[in-house]
Amino acid sequence: MLQLNGRPEIRLSGLRERHFGEIFLNASRSRLSTEEGLNHVARFLDSFVVQGNLWLVFKKEGRSLSRLLYESERAPGSNGSESKDKRLFEVVRPSAWWRWLKTTKKGQREMRNLLRQLLLAVKACHDRNITHRDLKPENMVVQEPVDSTNKSIKWPANLSLRLIDFGSAINPFTLQHLYGSAGPSRNEHTPEYAPPEALLFDHWMHFHPNQTKAHDIWSVGVIMLEIVLGTPHVFQISARTRVLLDRSLGGWDEESKNVAYMLRAFMEMCIFLPRVPPRHHRNETVNHQVRYQLASMDCSEAALQRKIQQRDPLGLGMPDIWSFRLLRQLLQWYPEDRVSVDEALSHPYFHRNLQR
Repeated sequence: MLQLNGRPEIRLSGLRERHFGEIFLNASRSRLSTEEGLNHVARFLDSFVVQGNLWLVFKKEGRSLSRLLYESERAPGSNGSESKDKRLFEVVRPSAWWRWLKTTKKGQREMRNLLRQLLLAVKACHDRNITHRDLKPENMVVQEPVDSTNKSIKWPANLSLRLIDFGSAINPFTLQHLYGSAGPSRNEHTPEYAPPEALLFDHWMHFHPNQTKAHDIWSVGVIMLEIVLGTPHVFQISARTRVLLDRSLGGWDEESKNVAYMLRAFMEMCIFLPRVPPRHHRNETVNHQVRYQLASMDCSEAALQRKIQQRDPLGLGMPDIWSFRLLRQLLQWYPEDRVSVDEALSHPYFHRNLQR
């Protein structure tokens, strides 16, 4: 529920939610053939206004993926439970279900299935010229099969996934009518899942007007890496690296320092490579390995897989080479270098017959 005469940004977010809900509702009603992607988008049911309040009604689809990936416990503050300070802190860590996802063949199949469903939901958006802009596990709800009452099944599997929360989404209509005079801003996305162009530039869409969908592609890559590493903080630098950087960043404000830390994290993941032009500006015949030698670190497949493995609490890293190669194609610095949603869905990671 939201008040139509309340804060403008909240009111507009609710109106955008209704707008996109109606688009998908009409699509599901009018489709002549089955469109798989519509089965992975939240089901909008109705909206109505009561005493100036807008009510949006969606079908309850399950629980967020983040609640499956992580478990938490409340712990006393640093002063101990005997202190007068009674505040409790929530400690979040990867769940037992996440360990099952990582360490078993069934779990790896489940991970692949969830990522495919996410991409199908993104395809349903992109085919309608919609960019979600806030993809993250909290906005991915999952539900077990209706007939999964077998108590011998220890871990939730064969999950059905739906994408929710379109309050930050954009299309030509909302850009013109439902974002106010200032247009979309950083306030509507989650920084940890936003691509470099959206993190570094307030008005990035003016510079990349035909690449807005690449925002979602980057977010899918971050989600994939999050599932592999068991943490939402996939782009972090070590304490030692941070200290060394701080020596060179004297006088910088905190916001600028955080940008520098993020750029360093991108470099360590071989995403931000200074002086490497985007695909459409470089000679396509340049050898892939030579291209990455411009960075001051080893960015070969083997070296980067080792970096991911070292950051994995279980020491396993990516499930296979195909998942790793898809990840690299999703997490490209330049928007135009990222794969499209159709290219991602056609990747060998999802098709064993293409794995050669």
